[in-house]
Amino acid sequence: MQVASTLIGQCLSREDARYRAVAQKATAVLGINYHKLRNVMGGISGLVQLSEVEAGHNDELLSNFSEMLSVIRSFDDGSREAMNLYRGEPLHCREGETFLANFVTEHSARRKRVFSLADIDLSFEIPDSVVLPHHDEYIAVLVDQLISNAYDACKGGQGRAVSFSAEQHADTCVIRVEDSGRGIPYAQQRHIFTPFFTTKNKHLGVGLYTLRRYVETWGGRVSVYSVPQNGTTITLHIPL
Repeated sequence: MQVASTLIGQCLSREDARYRAVAQKATAVLGINYHKLRNVMGGISGLVQLSEVEAGHNDELLSNFSEMLSVIRSFDDGSREAMNLYRGEPLHCREGETFLANFVTEHSARRKRVFSLADIDLSFEIPDSVVLPHHDEYIAVLVDQLISNAYDACKGGQGRAVSFSAEQHADTCVIRVEDSGRGIPYAQQRHIFTPFFTTKNKHLGVGLYTLRRYVETWGGRVSVYSVPQNGTTITLHIPL
């Protein structure tokens, strides 16, 4: 699956009809086998979560399990997006509302421990008044992707920091995640929203593509500012 997703991303990033034809065929392979892949990933995810319970307060084990779940989510997201691309299906989102400050605090509790073990400072600045008119199932995807990207960018460095902030204006919520990590090489920046384009061995390259797909479906926009070796800022403008 990793090989197929890498092939798709590399082909879609090229301005050539022949490469895009290869990408379509590879996407079809992933899309057709989506349910089989998801069943396998679901079983593995369940075993990892049970192991987390057994790990108790062993921080090293919990950190490893958290990374494993992150990889599993990436594969699940990747196979689902392959199916959507293969079928040409539009994105349908269930209605709901999410109190962002409470949700992010609860949803990211495990991640804060992982960040701490990696010597990365993770901070949140979200007013209690920020409420998004979308089901928390989709907000979870956005939060996971934003935090995971920042973690990957900072991991292994010294004195790294990630800040997650949100502001609510009259008709828009602005979410901003800044990291002091390694940044994105200029040559890769034009491809970061291409589905299945990735430079990471353990990811399928659908995170930012999926994030932008959600936000644009809601009538919003996503922007990325990055300087190699000097960090990245991802900003989401979500209509209320």
